[in-house]
Amino acid sequence: RYTGEPLFAIQKVEAKPDGFLLTFTEPAAHTSATFQVSSFTYEYSSRYGGEEKDTQRHQITHQNWSSDNRSVLLRIAALRELYVYEISCEALQSRTGNPLSHPTAWYTLNHIP
Repeated sequence: RYTGEPLFAIQKVEAKPDGFLLTFTEPAAHTSATFQVSSFTYEYSSRYGGEEKDTQRHQITHQNWSSDNRSVLLRIAALRELYVYEISCEALQSRTGNPLSHPTAWYTLNHIP
């Protein structure tokens, strides 16, 4: 239920040639951040909702935080086109101490830019 208080959340996810750029609604205290990235695709099926298949965890080779701590570029090893990426940000808090309201984002990488 919305209380009128601002949420600390992932505002946007953008694909980059070497990973993903995550933008947050307010500056992060990134020293506590733990990111995990995995990708998967679906089994094609005539029924609604196929099974996940070909799941792979990806190594994050580098994190580049912006100077204002509102965004981070996660450099990912071995990006795969046409896969769904699940990006989890555990233990991430804002500079004011708010926890991340929704710590997981999904992105379908149709094309590597």
